[in-house]
Amino acid sequence: MALYAQLVKELAELVCDDQHLFLYATILLQAASKQRHGHKLRRILQDVLSGGLDRNHDVLQLGLILSSNPGHQRAVMSLRSMISRQTLNPADITVLHRLYSSNNPPPVELLRQPVFLELLITCLFKPGNNVSTEHLPKYSYLLVYAGSVYESGRQGNHTVNTSELKDCQQALSIVRAICRRADSSLSDLLAELPVLFDHLRLSIISVAMMRWCAFTLSKESVFSLVTDTIALPFVILDEI
Repeated sequence: MALYAQLVKELAELVCDDQHLFLYATILLQAASKQRHGHKLRRILQDVLSGGLDRNHDVLQLGLILSSNPGHQRAVMSLRSMISRQTLNPADITVLHRLYSSNNPPPVELLRQPVFLELLITCLFKPGNNVSTEHLPKYSYLLVYAGSVYESGRQGNHTVNTSELKDCQQALSIVRAICRRADSSLSDLLAELPVLFDHLRLSIISVAMMRWCAFTLSKESVFSLVTDTIALPFVILDEI
């Protein structure tokens, strides 16, 4: 993993030195990621784009365009608005929820922007964050849609498989409720571990729980209490 990170860093430094080279490289990676086993190249593309953002290059629009097609510019605009500001807002979330619950949703790849997923998970799982009951189902829906829906075929003639969407929605609701209770008292988490472990088979739940554990363990107050419950987040991480 360390070698991969170093190689991607060097690649990002190389392609970010020239606008035309960056454009050609990202388009090539995007085209190659559409082929069989292209998910590895898609990950590299995301990391290269993140490298561009780290260098304060305006690559956000390019990344979103590469993940979509001309018929879904409203989704691109909503995502760009939130990612560029590094914050979610109910208006754009409502737009995305409406688009992705329609009969002709935008590509799921659009939602899989790493920055956007991080914003969603932080909003839903960081202790102390409150989401209004009116908009909570929309935030949750977009997160589980990104993590459970997959597409096959080419744009314009592709199928969208949502067979796991409902199960993921129910699992996210249950797990988030458990985390909210544990935010007040980690001791309440012990009895809930079997339920949590059962839902960790879903990748989006595992990712969300990893972030919750990180948030929980980063609180200064956690280690001021010398109890066995402190180890529970580590038990969850070990299970993941």
